[in-house]
Amino acid sequence: MILLVDVGNTRLKWAWLTSTGLSDQQAIVYRDAKPGIWTTAMFESGQKATRVLVSNVAGAAMAKTLQRLARKQFGVSVELITATPEFQGLVNGYLDPSLLGADRWLALIGGPRLGPHYASSMPARPSKSIAWTPTAITSAG
Repeated sequence: MILLVDVGNTRLKWAWLTSTGLSDQQAIVYRDAKPGIWTTAMFESGQKATRVLVSNVAGAAMAKTLQRLARKQFGVSVELITATPEFQGLVNGYLDPSLLGADRWLALIGGPRLGPHYASSMPARPSKSIAWTPTAITSAG
């Protein structure tokens, strides 16, 4: 069983991947919560992870906390997902590819694999570039 974790700047989301599929997503606003509240919900659910995969944009302190809890509760190390220069033909255009948030990198990789409703809106041949504009974009000219 794999615990999938997405740590944003204020919310933490997780789901369990089993041989029968993906569980319902759980979420909590952790930013102002005492660690015991969200750690209990995620790490003491009675499930046993064989792997813990994490997309973390909340910084090193959160990564260390998750690493400690995963070792203590499941006896496994957290696998932190980071952006890479390239993945299966998808090229990360950042000069320093690690500066692209893991959440956005995973969205770019996974988006076209969401299913027929999404794939039907994609061009027959992959695009040469993708512009990610989650909040705002400024254009000169």
